[in-house]
Amino acid sequence: MPQTVSKQRVNADWTVEELLSFHPQTAEVLAEWGIHCAVCSVGGVDTLQEAGRLHGMSGEDMKQFLTDIGFLE
Repeated sequence: MPQTVSKQRVNADWTVEELLSFHPQTAEVLAEWGIHCAVCSVGGVDTLQEAGRLHGMSGEDMKQFLTDIGFLE
């Protein structure tokens, strides 16, 4: 049986566009972390890891970011 979108685990290789498509409620968390890709004309094509790096996130910040959007425990 294929995995449903709601059961998919978000990871740092997802693009911002994928995250927002499947989980639009995460836009607010993205903005809190300074990732305004939802409203940026260039936004959405970067992976979460690339977006984080472009916005100054360290590896630990990335883990916390993914935890904050609710996809890591």
